Amino acid sequence: MATTKPVGTTESKQIDELLKRPALYRNVDGTKELDMGIMGLGFLGMRFVYPLPADPALGGLCCLVLVGISLAIMHFGSKAIKRRWTYPRTGFAEPRCAKRGGMWMMLGSVVLGSAVFGAAVSLLALRRLSGGPTFVGLAGVVTAAIFAASVGVRAPWKQCVAAVFALGSLAIAFLPPDLLASLCQGPSFPAPFSPSLLGAFFLYGAWMGAVFLTSGLITLRLYIRGTRPAAPDSE
Repeated sequence: MATTKPVGTTESKQIDELLKRPALYRNVDGTKELDMGIMGLGFLGMRFVYPLPADPALGGLCCLVLVGISLAIMHFGSKAIKRRWTYPRTGFAEPRCAKRGGMWMMLGSVVLGSAVFGAAVSLLALRRLSGGPTFVGLAGVVTAAIFAASVGVRAPWKQCVAAVFALGSLAIAFLPPDLLASLCQGPSFPAPFSPSLLGAFFLYGAWMGAVFLTSGLITLRLYIRGTRPAAPDSE
């Protein structure tokens, strides 16, 4: 009676490496860090966009437009970098999360994270939760921990980036409230939010943009210099 020969260990490892390939390449060109940096600059941009119109409702609409512009830059900018530099060198790898189930899980995670963050911000706005700058500092520490556990595992020097970002975020939490409030002098912001909380939030956005844009650009430069495009197939 004939038996079916099981798949060899070497072939199984090759298949497993192929399936893991998209995750390994997700930040090989620094695009995820560049996205985080742009997000931070978007937070900072609200400081200047919200006071532009006299009507607070229009100010909120301007902030939404700024968020939309930031998301568009993150989406199309990352695609342009991958199309221009990454795919000719590393090759195209469609992330497994692009499947329907993975997309729903990712969407659910985003919604849950947004809900928790929104609830905390609402409590701060209603003065039901004290320590606004402390909350911003802790958010930076959590972001640094997630970054170190994901990106830092594949590139050890990113652990230093995560540590620098966490220390800077904690430093913002310990700044004097008067100094943080001075960052909001002049423009009229929503009354429920304390000036020190808003100042910490805007300073956090500036710090996030500076750290991750710098790290992302360094990663992109090292990737371009250290990885050559694949040779064209011979006819």
